[in-house]
Formats: sequence, C-alpha cells, structure tokens
Amino acid sequence: MEEEEEEICKTPLTNTVIVVCIVAGSSGVLYGYDTTVSGVMMMTPFLEKFFPAVLAKMRDPKEDQYCLFDNHKLTAFIASMFIAGLMSSLLAGRVTRVIGRRFSLITSGILFITGNAFAVFADNVTTLLVGRLFVGFGIGFANQVCTFYIM
Repeated sequence: MEEEEEEICKTPLTNTVIVVCIVAGSSGVLYGYDTTVSGVMMMTPFLEKFFPAVLAKMRDPKEDQYCLFDNHKLTAFIASMFIAGLMSSLLAGRVTRVIGRRFSLITSGILFITGNAFAVFADNVTTLLVGRLFVGFGIGFANQVCTFYIM
C-alpha cells in the first residue's frame, strides 16, 4: 500500500494534466460567472431596453420596494438559465456516455458561447430568453461533465 502511494506521488505533472485541470475548473467558474451576470437586471440601460415597466416602478417613490420586480418576463429571464441548467445536467451523464467526456465539454462550451451570442445581440426579451436557455444548457452540461473529467 505504501509503495503504491509513493509511486503515485512520483508521477510527473505533465502539461496535459494541467490543461485538463484548468478546463475542468473553468466549467465550475461558468456557473458562478453567469449567476453574477444576472445582476445586470438592476442596471438602468438594461431595464430601459427590455423591462421599462420595472424601471418605472423603481423610479416611483410610492412603489413598495418588495414588489419592484413583480414582472413575469423578468422572472422568466432569471429562472430560464437555472431551469435549463437543471434539465441539461440530468441529460449530461447519458450524453457523455454516448459521445465521451471531451466532446461533452466541447458541446457545453459551444452551447455557452451560442447563448452569450444570443444575449449580446438581443433586441427583444424573447431573444434574450433563448440566449439564457442556451447558457443554462451549457452550464448544466459543464457542471455535470467536469466531475467526470477530473476523475
């Protein structure tokens, strides 16, 4: 047993191992990053373009502070990423078994980039929601698959 532990410790740290660790760790960062990006919903230019009714409530001093974000579209904007992430993380294990870990991580990256492209070029709430769904699918895949990649 001790010989095996010593042998494992003597295994050299290669560039491939470093890259795999960075890629696997980055998939966890995607979730935290995009959750933080959801904070954009408080920014005035964002609200002016996509949710003017919410912005009007924010500017009204008589409006109850707890009801400012009582808007179905804004709620859908926030929840869409989490719902898509949940659904894709449930499917990611099966998909990974079929196409492999590497292609699953590549797929998650493509989904994430596609979702961000939709969000960047969004002119309306529907396009914004589609982008958030793609981002959610990408994050769900990455969070599920990265644990397989580390092992």
